[in-house]
Amino acid sequence: MLPARDLAALAALTARDAVLPVSAIRRCRDRPTSEALSRAGLSDAVIDGILRPFLSGVFLEDRLETSARFFHLVWRSMVRGSLCLPAEGIGAVPAQLAEGLPDGVLRLGTPVAEVTGAGVLLSDGGEVPARAVVVATDPATAAALLPDLTVPDTRTVTTYYHATDSTPAAGPTLMTDSTGTILNTCVLSAVAPTYAPPAPR
Repeated sequence: MLPARDLAALAALTARDAVLPVSAIRRCRDRPTSEALSRAGLSDAVIDGILRPFLSGVFLEDRLETSARFFHLVWRSMVRGSLCLPAEGIGAVPAQLAEGLPDGVLRLGTPVAEVTGAGVLLSDGGEVPARAVVVATDPATAAALLPDLTVPDTRTVTTYYHATDSTPAAGPTLMTDSTGTILNTCVLSAVAPTYAPPAPR
């Protein structure tokens, strides 16, 4: 149970993020998430005992150095219920994006060799003209395409999939642990039933 002061501070932060437009969040002064949570009036006990363990699994870092702007955007998505696991797996997301494109504009298996002032040069020698280029790839490839890019240190995590005979919690629940090396766990099929085979009859 949260102390009343922390409950009020968390409610105010959550309400603000729920209604604030994305453009306003992006314009806010940036600072580390840890500082933003403290400035919102949350106690160290609640930050360290509840929010840090939870957010460590979201941001893959436990110092809460992640941009507060990014935190507020993620928190807003959580509050508004717009985060989910696609029923057909994460591969369904790019497939759905591709379905909305006109025929003939999507090229697969054709690496980009260079970003130019007029578009991109492909590894097979072809050129694709463009007014703007979005580079959405891994850090090493992005750095090769954008020589002035500063590549941040990577953060890694290992995901273990497991099966149990019974669920430790009712419904879709994410459990965190502030004392061990496991960031969180959940019964994935309680969150997204299509992620597990049907139960035997």
